[in-house]
Amino acid sequence: MGVESIVLVNPGNDNTRVSVANEGAYPHLGVISLGTAFQTWRPEIRVTVFDCQVTPLERALHFIRTQKPAIVGISLHGTSFHNGMIVARAAKEIGAITIVGNDQAVGQAEYLLQNKNIDFISAADVGEFAFLAFIDYVDGKIPQQSVPKLIYRTPQGMGRNTLSEFPKSCGSDMSKILDCIPIPNRNILPTENWETYKRNYLKSFGQFHPNGISGITTINRARGCSRHKRECLFCGIMDLSMRFSSPNVFWQ
Repeated sequence: MGVESIVLVNPGNDNTRVSVANEGAYPHLGVISLGTAFQTWRPEIRVTVFDCQVTPLERALHFIRTQKPAIVGISLHGTSFHNGMIVARAAKEIGAITIVGNDQAVGQAEYLLQNKNIDFISAADVGEFAFLAFIDYVDGKIPQQSVPKLIYRTPQGMGRNTLSEFPKSCGSDMSKILDCIPIPNRNILPTENWETYKRNYLKSFGQFHPNGISGITTINRARGCSRHKRECLFCGIMDLSMRFSSPNVFWQ
């Protein structure tokens, strides 16, 4: 029997961190996009998404402990390492496979793999395709070495796959390569999340909207950085090469 259920978690900032980078005013589009990819490409898999920047972390932990998903994916940031490890520990306690992603996780891969609660790390910047391949590996359909950008333990220490994360069917035109990714289904998060984002946004930026707003969200149909050929010293993104959606898909 293949993978039946997945939980994707943004652990939210640790209690020792301030929330100025987010303020709980914007949704975590990464876990939304990953969840949408599974809904679109593998609808037989039950996927549940938690953004614990606004949802209590304990709610995600309770869900993991009671529903016992096969895989728990964690979006790990420098400000959420402690919370991320709490999620990973809860996942391993019920026998789930854990995989973490995001730039800070990749940069600390060797350190993270020393933690018995972390099984795999995804170094893919466009993780939707790589995660799908990871599921095929867990299902026994492909070998571990065929999962793009996967980092894992080996008897010698750490293994790292360097395969391209883009399927050949996407072509090579980077100006519209992200058209291959489904448009995020923001309804994958509960309505209360969106009310909280709006409330938090207005608390911080309401003075710029005298007539109010109907809601708040983000969009991410471009990845990389225009300075990818002359990188600055302050960026932790591992892959800065530019990739886009076409104008039509962007406006959709």
